[in-house]
Amino acid sequence: MEAASQLPNSCKINIKVFADKDIRSAQLAAMSDTEEGMGINPEFADAVRHADAFVGSLIFDYDDVLAVKSLLPYVKGPRLLFESATEIMEFNRVGSFTMEKTGDGPSGPPPAVKAILSKFSSGKEEDKINGYLKMLKVGPDLLKFIPGEKAGDLRTWLEAYRYWNQGGKNNVKAMLQLLTQRCLVKKESSAAHVSDTVLPQLEITPDVGLLHPLLLMQSSGLPNQYFESPKKYLDWRLSPECVSLSSKKGFRLAPPTAPR
Repeated sequence: MEAASQLPNSCKINIKVFADKDIRSAQLAAMSDTEEGMGINPEFADAVRHADAFVGSLIFDYDDVLAVKSLLPYVKGPRLLFESATEIMEFNRVGSFTMEKTGDGPSGPPPAVKAILSKFSSGKEEDKINGYLKMLKVGPDLLKFIPGEKAGDLRTWLEAYRYWNQGGKNNVKAMLQLLTQRCLVKKESSAAHVSDTVLPQLEITPDVGLLHPLLLMQSSGLPNQYFESPKKYLDWRLSPECVSLSSKKGFRLAPPTAPR
């Protein structure tokens, strides 16, 4: 919500956020006349049914998957499903790009893209995951050189996932800006718009690192500062800089005699 509020005026959107616990209700599940007995939260169902775009992640619970799957066809615009059950990841769609299984006719994606997407239609779960990771790592750079609308739309999906995967308020804001500019704002030329969009810089989140609340209290435009080792963290934590910053922000630190 905070990331959406910081978007430029040209990209203002109305966003609703739901957690996994908001998808279904145990009480509603007992009522056979409610969303085919699945107990879907009416507020969640209404939001998805009238959505211009949908972004979901980490949806694995079987009943949640069924509930979300029943609503996704109503989404008017882009649908982005990240790191979720493959049953709903097949609903990924950005423009002319879709992960739904299609034939091998000329209307399909370019050969270089099809080779990667074919992993998703494999019966082996490990192949689907392998294809997913390959798309994330090499897709945006590869697709720069493949002409056509489908390649541009797939590139948008991959770039959106890059921002989402790294996390953080600034990355989420960048992803929302990307989707708004490329997918939700009317444009004269889709292909030209994709290549001309200036993307905010991706903020990389390390696989392992330390983050102190004081550094999160800095101005919102600054990226998070991670410490790559306990030594680097302690060097900063015990420094005059940290003490001065805590005093300035009114943040109470543990006393110097506290265990380390």
